[in-house]
Amino acid sequence: MKTRLGMIGMGGIGRFHADYLVTHADAELTAVCDIDEARLTEAASKYGSRPFKDYREMISKIELDAVYVCVPPDVDGPLETDCLDAGLHIFVEKPIALDISTAREVEKKFADSGRIAGVGYHWRYMGATDLANEMIGDEPIAFLQGRWVGGMPTVFWWRQMASSGGQFTEQCTHIVDLARYFGGDITRVSAGGVKGQMCKRVPDHDIWDAQAAVLHFANGLIASIHTAHLGEWFADYGLRIQTPDSCFEINEIPWSSKLTVHRKGEMCEFLGPQRGWKEAHYIEDDVFIHAVRTGDRSRIRSDYSDAVKTLAVNLAITRACETRQTVAVKDIG
Repeated sequence: MKTRLGMIGMGGIGRFHADYLVTHADAELTAVCDIDEARLTEAASKYGSRPFKDYREMISKIELDAVYVCVPPDVDGPLETDCLDAGLHIFVEKPIALDISTAREVEKKFADSGRIAGVGYHWRYMGATDLANEMIGDEPIAFLQGRWVGGMPTVFWWRQMASSGGQFTEQCTHIVDLARYFGGDITRVSAGGVKGQMCKRVPDHDIWDAQAAVLHFANGLIASIHTAHLGEWFADYGLRIQTPDSCFEINEIPWSSKLTVHRKGEMCEFLGPQRGWKEAHYIEDDVFIHAVRTGDRSRIRSDYSDAVKTLAVNLAITRACETRQTVAVKDIG
C-alpha cells in the first residue's frame, strides 16, 4: 500500500515536491490544500488529488499517513500542532517558525507524539555535500565561509520581516544549516546589517538589504557568512570548507550540485549532472517516505529538533544586527 500524503501549501516549493511525489512508487498525493482557490483548483487537476481550502477539514476528512507543510513561516506552529494531534507524520519546509517559543512548542509535541519529522534542509542531501564529507575525511576543518547573494523572490511575504524573518532566516538559512552540519553547534554570533536601498525600489520592503555574520562554534571553529539581495543579474550561493591543506566549495546548480576542490595548487570540479547525483529535494522526499513506511529515521539528516538549533542561530544573527552586540545562541531559548 502506498503512503498517503497531503500537501498544505501549493506555492512554488509545494509544487516542486508535488511534481516528484506523484511519480514516487511508494507514495500517493491524496489531497492538496491552499487558501488560493485558483492555485488549489490547478493543483488538484494536475495531481489528481482531493482539494481543500482548509487544512483542518483535509486532515479530519481524508485518511492520510503524513503531510507536507509548505507555507510561509509566519503560518507555522498551530498548523503542525493540529497535524500531530491528528496522528500524522510531517515534513516541514524551512524555516520552521519565526520565533523560538513556537518552534519549542512544536518540538515538544513531536517528542510526545513519537511522529516522524523531516525538515527541508536539502543542502545536507546534495551529492556535493556527500563527496565533500568523504574527501575531507579526518582532515581538521580550519574555518568555514558562506554566502547567499542574489535576486529577491517575488512573493510579497518574503520582503516583510514579520512574515519571512529576513534573508538569513528565509534563504541563507541553508548556508547556516550546512555550516552547522560540518562544524557542529554554534554558541554565539556577531553580525551587522544595512537597509535603505531596496525599500526605495520595492513596496512594503522592510528586511535587511545585506547582512554579514561571524559564527563561533563550541569546538572553537569560526565561520563568516554574508547575504544580500540587491539585483536579479547575479546569484552566488555556497559554502567553503577550509582545511589546513585544502578548500572544498559546495554550490547548488540547477537540478543538482557542484563541488570544487582546491588542493596542493590544483583545482578539480565535480559536477552533479556528470556524476549522476539526484536532485537533493527528491532525496529528502525519498528519505522521509522511507521513514514513514518503515519507522527507520536513521537516514533523516534534519529532524525538527536539529532544525530548531538552526533557527536559534538565525534569530541570534537577527538580534545581533538589531543590537550591534554579540549574542549567545542559548539566550535565544
